[in-house]
Amino acid sequence: STDVARRFNEHQNNRGARRLKGKGPLELAFSCEAGDRSSALRLEYRIKKLSKPEKEALVSGQRGLPLPEA
Repeated sequence: STDVARRFNEHQNNRGARRLKGKGPLELAFSCEAGDRSSALRLEYRIKKLSKPEKEALVSGQRGLPLPEA
């Protein structure tokens, strides 16, 4: 998102993803600058491919961002 605070508020007020409806108070676990939209989409794709323990390590700061595949 280009405006993380606005997007988070949309999710909090049931105006975002349907899967988040009724999930109670949400907490932003991770965000980072990605440059342009293309870079952000590639980074999001790499993060989504991580396993749950790898994602938890990323959120806790024990792991860095996934590097682009060569």
